[in-house]
Amino acid sequence: MTETSTQRAAIEGDRRERVVHIDGGPIVVRPVRVGDLPEFLRRGEGLFKAVFNEQSEADWVELIVAHLHDATGWVSLGSGVPRERLEKLPADDAFALTQAVVEVNLDFFAGRVARAVNVLVARLATALSATSAPGSTTPAPGSSPAATAEPTLPGTH
Repeated sequence: MTETSTQRAAIEGDRRERVVHIDGGPIVVRPVRVGDLPEFLRRGEGLFKAVFNEQSEADWVELIVAHLHDATGWVSLGSGVPRERLEKLPADDAFALTQAVVEVNLDFFAGRVARAVNVLVARLATALSATSAPGSTTPAPGSSPAATAEPTLPGTH
């Protein structure tokens, strides 16, 4: 018998939602709903693109500051807390709420988004290796046709 998402939610229990106590009251953070997904991804688009494009040596503080508006909108939708309220929270509370939104939606990001990125990387690697393989008529990226041509000695054609 295969496990349904409802059965998995019942088994995982506390992984499906988090209660964060901030600003004098509890906030229940639940997984993003299908209807909210386009807006959820749109609000975090700049931050997501930056994270996927950054090297491991990235200045993460600078990255977050540069995309704070995106991150605030994303956490607002993911937590149900209005942006205006988020902007007035102490940094520790905002961090705890952000962490809860990420944890509750981690299965989605790890299982779906990361897998899609890995598939894309594999396709790009395949496409790049095909263009630089022996016998390929397309020169490898960054090379000129002259650089990839066989050398010819004068008088030998």
